[in-house]
Amino acid sequence: PLVVGLKSSSMETIRGFYKRYSFFPLFGKQDGKTQPIHVSSLIEYILKLVQESKYDCKEINIIGGIVYNYRYIIRNILGLSNNNRLIIIPLSFIYLIARVFEFIHVPFFITCEELISVNKDKVIDVNKIINTVIVDNNENILFN
Repeated sequence: PLVVGLKSSSMETIRGFYKRYSFFPLFGKQDGKTQPIHVSSLIEYILKLVQESKYDCKEINIIGGIVYNYRYIIRNILGLSNNNRLIIIPLSFIYLIARVFEFIHVPFFITCEELISVNKDKVIDVNKIINTVIVDNNENILFN
């Protein structure tokens, strides 16, 4: 799952770029879906497991209960009421540039793998994946 927090490096990078340039580039439509969870909710759930001695050393999927797409998440991180300040760069174009940088072994600010990732769904079907726990999402907690 996508773990978010007020001062996470990814959120600070997004906010810093926007503050400096007054727009934010989206690589592709970024309509891939995810189930974010706030870091405090994750910690709270893990501590609860430890305190109640219910953890049996099995892998646990802890996910947020509401599905969002990346574009919506970025809009909310930046506090935008619409998409006017989001500039969509065609995925094929930015992917080609990232591939060139990979080919010449020069770091680029986003990898080809990350470009594909933000445009794919990453939603867990709780009926098909065992040991999955859903934690309630609260947009005020997630995006502020």
